[in-house]
Amino acid sequence: MRFTDPRRRAVARRFATLVVLATATAAIARPPAPPAKAPASASAPSPAATRHAEMRLARRFGLGRGVPQSYANAGAWITGKGRSDEAIGAWDYSIGYAYTILAELLAGVRYPERTGAQPAEASFVVEIDARRPTHVAVRMADGGTSPPGRLDLALEQAFSARLAQTLPWLAPADPRLVVAASVLVPVSIRYRSPTDVAVFEGELLLR
Repeated sequence: MRFTDPRRRAVARRFATLVVLATATAAIARPPAPPAKAPASASAPSPAATRHAEMRLARRFGLGRGVPQSYANAGAWITGKGRSDEAIGAWDYSIGYAYTILAELLAGVRYPERTGAQPAEASFVVEIDARRPTHVAVRMADGGTSPPGRLDLALEQAFSARLAQTLPWLAPADPRLVVAASVLVPVSIRYRSPTDVAVFEGELLLR
């Protein structure tokens, strides 16, 4: 808008100057923006990631892959002694032995095809006792003794077949160091088709 009256032009100039000053004052008085939060350190692994790394290291020791073969060291990383100076005993050795067997079973087992009578989902526990390395125990989680289609029997046969393949190429355990020690893993499976199965493994259990 144009002002032809000199007085109006003067008023308009003063008004514009006040607006500029007010804007500048507000900008100065405005508190500074809070600093951006630093992102979480990528170098700090989560407890789950740390545990996963320990289990991988335990398996490497059990198999002797990239490190000297040692069931004692495998057991130390499983039982929580790997990062300490705590003495390793026969129980740790036996846990390492049982875990090495069980880890290889889970890594290579061929799950049975689903038949029409078998459930699409099932949960069970796989156990290896260090004193009985030639036997694998498979127990259904619901406690049932005869699920539809005898999936329990099919699973036991699948794990037993894998065990027969695994034991010959594992380092033999020292019988003087094998004591009562078992490793268990809860497993859940879901059949997406008769031959395609999704597998979910739970936290390792020791006893």
